[in-house]
Amino acid sequence: MESYTNPNKRHITSQLWKRNDTLAMKNGLHASIKFVTGDAYLGEWRANKPHGQGTLTYRSGNKIEGEFADGVPHGFGTYWLKDKEHGLRMSYRGTFAYNKRDGEGTMMYADGQKYTGAWAEGARCGQGRMEYLNGDVYEGEWSHDVRHGQGTLYIADGDVYQGDWCEDQKHGQGTHFYVKHLKRYDGVWQLGVAKCGMYGALDHGDGQQCAVPLPSLELNEPLQVLSDRAQELLHGAPDK
Repeated sequence: MESYTNPNKRHITSQLWKRNDTLAMKNGLHASIKFVTGDAYLGEWRANKPHGQGTLTYRSGNKIEGEFADGVPHGFGTYWLKDKEHGLRMSYRGTFAYNKRDGEGTMMYADGQKYTGAWAEGARCGQGRMEYLNGDVYEGEWSHDVRHGQGTLYIADGDVYQGDWCEDQKHGQGTHFYVKHLKRYDGVWQLGVAKCGMYGALDHGDGQQCAVPLPSLELNEPLQVLSDRAQELLHGAPDK
């Protein structure tokens, strides 16, 4: 223990190492500092931790530019991946919450796919748009990194599905437009398979149906039969 007197003449007793450690803490803007892990940080500090605006460069060459809090990315930032052929490639730009993608942001995948929308705890969650490598585009709801809820899938061949999704598959009420064949299916889906609905011709946008021959209905009260079966599929036990 060390006794000393401060400028205000008050007598204080303190552990010397604690006082010196406090004085040695980095606060404010500092030059690049390298950690024992091989990572390096350039930017603002608070209480000896990256805090504020800065750039963290990992030993691998990947880096994060943006806002930090208590030593980790928190706030708006950009994450870059080191590519041996092309140098740094933007992987994610958006908001972080304590080192996880959280809020609004854009992810550029290594294979060329792209997602723009909402995130929660590092996963796609909420409203978002996904551009797939095969040309398909999905716009709608996500949960735990999969399509879940209401959404529209624009298929590369021109077809469109609009309706319910569950764990990345068409599931519930939905409409599939077979544009090339000038037909549409309105009904219930289970795990990606059309189960019960109405199959008809598309119109030209003026209420006039396209000239596509369809088989005639031979059921008694077909609409009631479809309605009953749809309710059974939507609210009853799923088919096995």
